[in-house]
Amino acid sequence: MLNDDMSTISDGSLSTSTGQAYGNADFSPEMHWSIEVGEFLIDRFAVSNERYQQFVEDGGYQNDTWWSATSFRLRSKWVDRSHTLSPKDWCRGRPAGDMLNHPVVGICWFEAEAYAKWVGKRLPSEAEWMWAAMGSDAGKRYPWGAEWRNECANIWQSGHERTVPVGK
Repeated sequence: MLNDDMSTISDGSLSTSTGQAYGNADFSPEMHWSIEVGEFLIDRFAVSNERYQQFVEDGGYQNDTWWSATSFRLRSKWVDRSHTLSPKDWCRGRPAGDMLNHPVVGICWFEAEAYAKWVGKRLPSEAEWMWAAMGSDAGKRYPWGAEWRNECANIWQSGHERTVPVGK
């Protein structure tokens, strides 16, 4: 069901290359391919620390239902600074109080997959992720164009010195 927190991404054909897909144009020889992507839903915003904390408090790390067979045996390794099962930058299963509306960071793909199952969704495939970011304009190297711009990404070099709140 579509709600205000999700967007419908239409189907299409994603054309990409090794340099574009892997962020390195030094592949020799450069390979190009196309992938058909079906219509899908994707969240409009990153998952906030506050929302991920609900997963943690609901026993998300302890409930086998959310974990794949591969991740089940690795789960005990994903601990925070106090050795509590939660994102690595947290402490005692909680994010910093002023970071509740910031995107959750410090989790691996398996933790994201477990969260997605808990919330009743799934992670997008690599092709879906690229299609959502670039759509039919797959000639772009980045979602905003051909050249890197620090201010367009939520990264340390953008000058914010930490993540920005979800939705900004």
